[in-house]
Amino acid sequence: MICCLSPTCNQPQNHDGDHYCQRCGAPLSALLRNRYKVIKLLGKGGFGRTFLAHDTDNLNERCVVKQLTFQSTNAWMKQKAIQLFEGEAQQLQQLGTHPQIPALLGYFEDEGCLYLIQQYIEGKNLKQLLEHQGPFSGEQIEQILLNLLPVLQYIHERGVIHRDIKPDNIMHIPGTGKYVLIDFGVAKPIPDPAKELSGTVLGSPGFAPFEQMRLGIATPSGDLFGLGASCFYLLSQTSPSTLATELGYSWLESWYSYVSQPLSPLLRQVLSQLLQKEASNRYQSAEAALKVLSRTVPTPGASATATTLPKASTLPLPGQVQSSLEASLPPTKVVESSVDRRSKPFIFYLAPQSNTTSLQKDSSPRMSRKVVGSALFTLTLLGGIGYVVAQGLQSAVSPKAITVAEVNRQVQGHLQQGDQKFAQGDYQRALREYAAAIQKDPENAEAHFNSGITKRRLNDLKGAIAHYTTAIRLKPTSVDAYNNRGLVRSELGDKLAAIADFTEAIRLNPQHVQAYNNRGTIYSEVGKKQAAIADYSQAVQIDAQYYEAYFNRGIVQSDLGNTKAAISDYSQVIRLNSNYAQAYNNRGIAYVNLGNLKKAIADYTQAIRVDPKYARAYTNRGTAQLALGNKQAAIADYTQAIDIDSTYAKAYENRGTVKGQLGKKQEAIQDLQKAADIYQVQGKTKDYQKMIEAIEKLS
Repeated sequence: MICCLSPTCNQPQNHDGDHYCQRCGAPLSALLRNRYKVIKLLGKGGFGRTFLAHDTDNLNERCVVKQLTFQSTNAWMKQKAIQLFEGEAQQLQQLGTHPQIPALLGYFEDEGCLYLIQQYIEGKNLKQLLEHQGPFSGEQIEQILLNLLPVLQYIHERGVIHRDIKPDNIMHIPGTGKYVLIDFGVAKPIPDPAKELSGTVLGSPGFAPFEQMRLGIATPSGDLFGLGASCFYLLSQTSPSTLATELGYSWLESWYSYVSQPLSPLLRQVLSQLLQKEASNRYQSAEAALKVLSRTVPTPGASATATTLPKASTLPLPGQVQSSLEASLPPTKVVESSVDRRSKPFIFYLAPQSNTTSLQKDSSPRMSRKVVGSALFTLTLLGGIGYVVAQGLQSAVSPKAITVAEVNRQVQGHLQQGDQKFAQGDYQRALREYAAAIQKDPENAEAHFNSGITKRRLNDLKGAIAHYTTAIRLKPTSVDAYNNRGLVRSELGDKLAAIADFTEAIRLNPQHVQAYNNRGTIYSEVGKKQAAIADYSQAVQIDAQYYEAYFNRGIVQSDLGNTKAAISDYSQVIRLNSNYAQAYNNRGIAYVNLGNLKKAIADYTQAIRVDPKYARAYTNRGTAQLALGNKQAAIADYTQAIDIDSTYAKAYENRGTVKGQLGKKQEAIQDLQKAADIYQVQGKTKDYQKMIEAIEKLS
């Protein structure tokens, strides 16, 4: 497909090969600025339109093209629109690279129109999620706050105020737990208090605070109000815009009366302070709100499991309808659907030191220091933080030793402050504390190890590797540094180096169950299935309760056609964790491979009982029902999957196929066209073409 970029065209979608727009007659250009193939209209508003495009200079990577189409005879209004559009580009450039802010890829004028090119963010915004799933829970709101407050702190520290925080402008990235802040079109620099504060009134009623809507005053606390109002909307499903129209700002005093579910006292306290009418009564910084909220956040422990990119395989069934196999390994081929992520190679997270040794000022330092001399040090792991215990320190005290002791005390202070900031989710400040420790003691292995963990949290993967490498140089027997570096190397695509790191971790500690699981995961990715099975088997031999390794081994057994062995592994997972919905789903598919459709349906049903929002299990059950001839039951399951996930192309495809078999041609064509549209957006050309061919056969 190709889009017409004429600013006055209301229906810009056209077919490849068209030379003129079929709607407005304007000439069509195959590539915008000889680079961007604009393929789909994503949305439009008062100032312009947003398109999905392929960047032909970057391997057809998807991107977003924003076009300023504001048409007005009012010169001031037109100039203001241009200023806002240019302002978004300037703000994104000023903010630089951040994993939760869309990257600016380009800004230019072409054929009299201004264009802004941004990173494409795949997912749904929070308003869409609210419409699909209903009110959010208190726990979900806490995670949203913990995720976005650091983003607001980041933009505010760089002198930018968003001014339009609302659910529409917060994207959720499926499977990551991450939220991305979008649409900086009305963002502005933080005003100089010495200058006049009033300005253009922009923002969304109900989500923008009183001082911004009435006086044009934009401050960081106004963004915090917008975040609080967004959380209120997600909890209550009551629009602040509606309340603002009906009640002004008086609803803020009784906001909790609109929420039907109980909230923790601390969350109520935080939201109440975010939702203050008077700016002076709100938190004055995102950091202040985060500090209060972090009191209840569980400290990540040494054995916390991160998640990995998914792998899926497919199972053909009658009528060209397919099931989706949930798995925990990265994809090695085109997959039929997105899947939940499980059992990623472990990373050891920091946690505050709780041992009394680290709190005694006169005790030995936790890590080796070059200045300490001939003391003997051993690297270990306590409470999730790598540290070194000094043994056999000389008791003699000299003026030089006092100086060394003072340096060590300062280093320990920085490490402890870094640990606290990390536990609060303030990774930038944690990193600064660890950097201060390294400046005072460049040979401090703990500071480098913790810096590696923190940089990974900040998505600086190359920086993380550098610190882990230094930690290994300082302490070559650091098992966890090898394990963590292997994880990051695998994320960067350096699979062989990752395998080497996991292998060294196993050599140093043959009982390191996570390293076996991690190496097995990478072996599977590179096609060494038997080696993967051997590693997973070793992991469960060391720890018979380690169900993630059973689950991963079941996936590889299924890939190799060892269906009964896969069923055995999934059954073991279910025995150890009866609420593991993906294990029921995968075992159901294995039963289908054996021709036992009734057992498959029972497993899919159990997966749905454990997770009522598990769209893939509905689709798989629908496919099994179809194989038994229960077409109406199959349609009902596909419909349920679509209700849960409106972008689930496979469910539309399957439902359309069944409707076609029932002679409902128009309904079938609608479903197949919807599937085609989704596949096209996802860049799945073969699937898109298959849908077009199916539609042509029905037409």
